[in-house]
Amino acid sequence: FPSHDMLNAGMVRAIMQDQPNRRYWLGTDQGLFVMDSALKTIATLRHGKGGLRGRMVGDILQRQNSREVWIGHDHGVDIVDMKSLRIVRNIPDSVFINPRVVSMEEDQKGRIWMGTYSGIIGYEPVSGQFHRMGRGNGLINTEYNYKASLRMRDGRLIFGGLNGYDIIDPSKLPFSDLRRKGMITGLHRFKGPVS
Repeated sequence: FPSHDMLNAGMVRAIMQDQPNRRYWLGTDQGLFVMDSALKTIATLRHGKGGLRGRMVGDILQRQNSREVWIGHDHGVDIVDMKSLRIVRNIPDSVFINPRVVSMEEDQKGRIWMGTYSGIIGYEPVSGQFHRMGRGNGLINTEYNYKASLRMRDGRLIFGGLNGYDIIDPSKLPFSDLRRKGMITGLHRFKGPVS
């Protein structure tokens, strides 16, 4: 039977099993619920209670080789630490045109790709660089469906949308390969003999 907290949670849109901690993560219309192996709620992250900025969770992604769980919702993405069950950061609003995130995939280089209601966004967590894709990049869709994405064996990503599906090849998009360059913040000129 569901725990008491889940009775008013609304539609469940995403479920993830956290094997190392023996927990279940449920994304609902009213936020995120984390349950133990007996299906008792041990954490609730909701809008307005210091929790998720969005009310409707669209997808949940556990990053490879990390303790991060990415929660996509109708106001962007919040990142939760698996151990502490606390939100540790979020993706800046400037990354999104329409912040409703409905599907997420991690590519082989650790970049996160998000299907939104305004195209696909690739995000490089280390540098903060991002790459927006839409019709101008040859996509068929601009609006994607909930949990309708998959990373294929060859590394390409497929996202299901309202008009069919789009396949992208992250290895051919160079945005995360750019190196950060130094910035000149001042200049001093010294006079005297050059040795």
